Amino acid sequence: MKKIVRILSLVMSVILLLSVFTACGTNGKKPNKNFEGLYDNESAEARLLFEKRKIEGDANLEVFWFMSEARDDVKDAASMYKDLYGGEISYYFSSWNDRETDLALLNSAKEVPDVLLGFLEYDFPKFIDMGLFGEIGDNDFDFNNQYVDKKSVESFLTADSKKYGIAVKDDPEVLIYNKDYITKLGFETPYELYKKGEWNWESLKKLAKNLSYDSDNDGMLDHYGFNVWSMKSLFVANNTWPLLRENGVPKLNISAKEVTETYQLLYDICNVDKAFSPEVGETAFPAGKVAMYIERPRLIQHFVNNGMNADSIEIAPVPKGPSASDYMSFYSPVTSAISNTCKNKEAALAFIECYISGQAGMLKTGPRESYGYSYTEQQKEIMDVVSKFDTVEIVSTGYGSFNKYLTGIFSDISKGSTVSAAIELYKNKMENELK
Repeated sequence: MKKIVRILSLVMSVILLLSVFTACGTNGKKPNKNFEGLYDNESAEARLLFEKRKIEGDANLEVFWFMSEARDDVKDAASMYKDLYGGEISYYFSSWNDRETDLALLNSAKEVPDVLLGFLEYDFPKFIDMGLFGEIGDNDFDFNNQYVDKKSVESFLTADSKKYGIAVKDDPEVLIYNKDYITKLGFETPYELYKKGEWNWESLKKLAKNLSYDSDNDGMLDHYGFNVWSMKSLFVANNTWPLLRENGVPKLNISAKEVTETYQLLYDICNVDKAFSPEVGETAFPAGKVAMYIERPRLIQHFVNNGMNADSIEIAPVPKGPSASDYMSFYSPVTSAISNTCKNKEAALAFIECYISGQAGMLKTGPRESYGYSYTEQQKEIMDVVSKFDTVEIVSTGYGSFNKYLTGIFSDISKGSTVSAAIELYKNKMENELK
């Protein structure tokens, strides 16, 4: 109700802004309802990974969150903040698809919530242009803290030598697969292929094709070998990225051989092998309709919550691309920032430090084990290995509609367009976004 009232009061003054923004991405992930606290046996003081702040004035804060309810790790940070500083956390709930529009509305009215969580790596350039963020100087925050991902701060959250956000390293994306699905059909698993040194794009394509079949003999495939949440891990697995940085300026890399190879892989799986699931992996995988899915390992808990047998879920590295000499990993950082209208900067940074302490706490002893889920020995083994892989320099793709065009290329390819034709169609648009 709060959101509805505020938006209605703003609509007339900001209609012109709406044409600038187009939402992208997927729906937010659902939290585990059974979660009862990540650190029930630890005090807030013990968990804080920063020096405790002295907050003056009103310690209550409003947090912008891109889901319809606060996720468990956000609730935990709010509880920790209240214990340490006495402040209450309220929320402005949005959605993944509405986050840009909602923030444009709020920004025009100078009513942006104090703290923004969870999506900045995707949108940072656009939000900088909006003047959405408050600067965070080296005297404001300890960027040298061991749990801060300085590389991501520099790559995603810095503009004109000024820092506007804070990042924590997340677990890298992996290939999650249904072991029972694969072994029942008599094939080696990705883990077995990896152990043999044979886990690459050719073996991925072959396996995905073999795992796609018509279960009811109606002449149409209804089970598929492969799906992917984002192409980004495949770019990195082939030792490339769609943007480069030269003298601090992003440069389009979409026509590079390594990039076209990545799109060709997806073309082959979709059109030649007919092995790409038309249903998004987040729903098709736990339903047993897709065998392999590239995503963040925290989604394993989501799959178990949705009825999957936990013992059937194994993981492997994202397979090695033809232009990569070794396996490589990709991760999206966990990000946070303060708004340009933040009422109490010290309080906002204190809350962010509570949030970081929770995120980093899940990583202290190795791979992240969030929402009460514990990795199996097989999953731990792979996560330990993958976490040590190198990655390429990640340049933010949040320039205008750049992400939409990346997805548009894949969408056209999935419908039969050649890789060269699809890239050529969007290339000039992407160049214009960068300008």
